[in-house]
Amino acid sequence: LLYTIKFELYMADKEGTAVKVAIRVRPLLEREKIKRCKECLIVLPNKSQLVLGKDQSFTFDHVFNDETTQDTIYNDTVKPLVHSCLDGYNATVFAYGQTGSGKTFTIEGNESEPEMQGIIPRAAAEFFTCINKSYDGDKEKIVVNVSYLEIHLDEVRDLLSSAPEEVHIREDEKGNTLVRGLKEVPVTNCEELQKIMRYGMAVRTTGATQMNEQSSRSHAIFTIHISKQSLTAVRNVEVTSAKFHFVDLAGSERAHRTGNIGERFKESVHINSGLLALGNVISALSDSKRKSGHVPYRASKITRLLKDSLGGNSRTVMITCVSPSSDSFEETLNSLKYAKRARDIRNRPIVNKDVIEVEMQRMESEILQLREQLKTREHSSSDVSNCDSQLEGLMEEKMQLEAQVDHYKKFLQSCVKDVETCLRKKSTVGLAKLLDRFKVQEISKSDGSDLSDGAFGEENEDVAKLREELKKCKEDLLNDEKIFAEQQVDFEQIKNEMNDKISQYEDQIHGLNQQIENLRLENDTSEVQNTTLKKKSVRIARTKP
Repeated sequence: LLYTIKFELYMADKEGTAVKVAIRVRPLLEREKIKRCKECLIVLPNKSQLVLGKDQSFTFDHVFNDETTQDTIYNDTVKPLVHSCLDGYNATVFAYGQTGSGKTFTIEGNESEPEMQGIIPRAAAEFFTCINKSYDGDKEKIVVNVSYLEIHLDEVRDLLSSAPEEVHIREDEKGNTLVRGLKEVPVTNCEELQKIMRYGMAVRTTGATQMNEQSSRSHAIFTIHISKQSLTAVRNVEVTSAKFHFVDLAGSERAHRTGNIGERFKESVHINSGLLALGNVISALSDSKRKSGHVPYRASKITRLLKDSLGGNSRTVMITCVSPSSDSFEETLNSLKYAKRARDIRNRPIVNKDVIEVEMQRMESEILQLREQLKTREHSSSDVSNCDSQLEGLMEEKMQLEAQVDHYKKFLQSCVKDVETCLRKKSTVGLAKLLDRFKVQEISKSDGSDLSDGAFGEENEDVAKLREELKKCKEDLLNDEKIFAEQQVDFEQIKNEMNDKISQYEDQIHGLNQQIENLRLENDTSEVQNTTLKKKSVRIARTKP
């Protein structure tokens, strides 16, 4: 756990990364022109500023007027997030604004016209273009999955699952938000991704209101999950994973303007409740003077799902869509204030690497190094044994030559005796000279100039050198064995520490699973009680006159 914390602190930006905020102003609608509504927004040219009404000025990272193309909005706001996501950083782009302000058009666009395509199809094409350019099949393995969900009437619904399954929001031991039961579909190209997106869009909950003929009645989140395994230079596998959230928030609504009644009114209540909770989270994160560190993420399901995107591990862009109509002055003012607060939020994005996998790879690399050192020492031992065998061969050869020298000595002695015998019988001058030569040679031999010592001087020097080398090799081998034994002790200690940490993790996971199960049981009990209370309320209502 300590290594994980150090790793995350090392990878995180100390100052954090601010949430980028862009404003998109849509054109006046025909019904607004018929009502003779005036434009209450002025976008200052060549500046990221706009003026609402007479004197209310706002500054943001990007401000787009009603003539800005879909391509420009994508290139300026979302394209950098796509490349950072491929590098292992989480990313989020979400559209916010009142109903009918152009949020869904910005996120999804109009597929029938290429220049009108929204952020999701353009980002999908960018993802697979980058993957195809840099993909190395021998050194990389990239897996892309997508998921699509909506929050309707405060219930999470999987838009890609044909069978109705329960989807629950949970948190793991590190506090990361997970969606249990959500289907993730693997994709291999842009066409497959867009096909899945169209399927989810078709089943998403929409409806007509007085402000929008096809109004989104739910918050929707389309997510691209990327997992990449890369083979490093030292033959280790580096595992990185990232997710890109595309969030289309339902628009804030006022009942007297939308004319919603019945089911539509109930939807409006849930939509505004979720947006209010999201506003409270943004206010808490942007308030630098707040004394309490509590952020009300758990106030709604949309804020729980966007926990990483706001103040967490993500690079985030917020696109606020506003209407220039004077009829929507109050809604536009509230949206701009909302966006201004979001600009003060600072996230802490990090590269998402598998920390335990990295530690295991480090240990495996150390094991390989120790094995290489062991092989080197074994090779040194084989060299020493070769020197021993070579020395033994030389010693045998020396003994054979010494035996030959002894044979020659005996032969000379016999020759001398024969010559002396001849001299006793025949005293000639020539024979005397021959005897003198033999005596001189014999005397030189007896004085220490022995034939064996002279003939084998060089061999004795070679033997001495080999013995010195053998002694040195044996000393080096002993030292290496000591070092290897110490490293082996260190390795066993590290291994035991990792096993202890893994056991701790397993105990913590078991405890958390037990707590989760208890909470789930409590939640089920609460749901049963709520259902019973609702039935009783209905019965009481029916009994009233």
